[in-house]
Amino acid sequence: MAALQGAQDGGTFFPPQATEAAAEHDSVFFLIFWISAFFFALINVAAVYFAIRYRRRAKGEPVEKSPSHNTKIELVWTIIPTLIVCYLFWIGMTGYVDRRTAPAGAYTVYVTGQKWSWSFAYPEGFVSNELHAPVGRAVKLVIGSTDVLHSVYIPAFRVKMDAVPGRYTEAWFESNRPGTYNLFCAEYCGQQHSMMGASVVIHADRAGFDEWVKEQTDLGDLTPVELGALLYTRKGCNTCHTLDGARLVGPSFKDLYGSPREFEGGGTAIADEAYLREAIMEPTARVTKDYSPTMPDFKNGPIKIEASELVGFIEFIKSLSADGAAEQAQAPGEAPEQEQE
Repeated sequence: MAALQGAQDGGTFFPPQATEAAAEHDSVFFLIFWISAFFFALINVAAVYFAIRYRRRAKGEPVEKSPSHNTKIELVWTIIPTLIVCYLFWIGMTGYVDRRTAPAGAYTVYVTGQKWSWSFAYPEGFVSNELHAPVGRAVKLVIGSTDVLHSVYIPAFRVKMDAVPGRYTEAWFESNRPGTYNLFCAEYCGQQHSMMGASVVIHADRAGFDEWVKEQTDLGDLTPVELGALLYTRKGCNTCHTLDGARLVGPSFKDLYGSPREFEGGGTAIADEAYLREAIMEPTARVTKDYSPTMPDFKNGPIKIEASELVGFIEFIKSLSADGAAEQAQAPGEAPEQEQE
């Protein structure tokens, strides 16, 4: 896997330009900036000059008569700004249409936002919590949300598009610089909005990207615990559940297995395999006390968890508690040793 460190030579106002569209975006921005600066200076210099030139005179001093009409000046300050505004509209509209129309044959990745993480579904049939693509290949993002309004924002690409519940929006990019870049949520979506980020990895060549895809799809040699550990980050569980006992949006996985759970509205249960299955697949069926029902539904929602992945999740969570680790350490079919009297 070849993914180089992202370029750090961004300008004063913007991060590095990692796409050709970013360079076009910046050129339009600075064009508008310098036009605005020119007219700002012109108007203010003129205002100061006129304030002095036509200031109120002392009593008895003759007042200079100012002109009331000048056709040439009026034509100049009408025609030139009109032409400038029409030109800015033209380059803005053509740029907008180009950014909304992905090239034919673009590599399609489905992006799903949920409180508070991103998931990326690839056409090869796997889901990751990172967005990967090779240099020089157009990537089309089909964007949706499972809960509230989010917004995909990749500053280095100058890409921003809302993720709207109940519908798909689209954006695309073609990166020309390998590296690792940041993806943020640019729409305030709740308590953990500031933590809702992801990495965008642009591989230096197609071979490096294909190797990464192969690594994601070839999971046959992983044990259930290793698979669960991989899915913990790939599915975005790490944004809401810690492994060290600290509290985030959801309960920590540390010592979760075998512990008593209290639920909103009353009721208790022991966190065994049956409970973990229900908590993962139908998280709103019984909500843990003092927590909000914000976890996505993996049974009926757009993102599914396969049976083998569910086993991996459960075994991974079990490995993080003393009781679960002891069960896993016991060989299949082997009876516990009896104490000798």
